[in-house]
Amino acid sequence: MALKSVGASILGDEIYGGADADRGYLHAYALQFTHRNEHFSFKQLPSVGEYWPELPTEWESPETLTWPTLPHKK
Repeated sequence: MALKSVGASILGDEIYGGADADRGYLHAYALQFTHRNEHFSFKQLPSVGEYWPELPTEWESPETLTWPTLPHKK
């Protein structure tokens, strides 16, 4: 629902108005976090589905992309 509210429905999400597709297309390509002072990094390209485009080269290392930041709350 949150993505639909900003005009970016998830492809294949029939409940919230995403376009028809062979499956749902919400996919975490990369995930990084630190837990108990140990850094974890995972990347997994999508392996199924007929709508996966060729990813831009700069996306191969998403940790180097410039991401928006949220203002800190006090």
